[in-house]
Amino acid sequence: MDAVHGSRYLNGGSANRGALANYIAVKLLAVVLRVVHGLRLSDPAICYKLFRSELVKSWPLRSQGFELCQELNTGVASACRFAELQISYEPRSKKDGKKIVASDFLRAFAKLCVSAKREKLC
Repeated sequence: MDAVHGSRYLNGGSANRGALANYIAVKLLAVVLRVVHGLRLSDPAICYKLFRSELVKSWPLRSQGFELCQELNTGVASACRFAELQISYEPRSKKDGKKIVASDFLRAFAKLCVSAKREKLC
């Protein structure tokens, strides 16, 4: 296995999905990722990701914000073997320390669109 990707929504695990706007944004990113790279991930914006270190070290990662998730997903799309596993998730509010905002979605969306024009990473 080259990569393992967590998911809050796999196997119907959406009971604690958090704010509706965040849920919709994640689902839109999933559709774009599927269309652009042919990668079927139920939760492309989750922070739970594991990779073979030599694989990640070979990718030209440039992002420093939340759009890094989409840059990593682009790498997963070109990786040979990956699995998606359901995780346990308890959503946070801004009061609890959640920092992602609408502009982060726009940057992630743009990152996926730009990556569609680039050659494969592997």
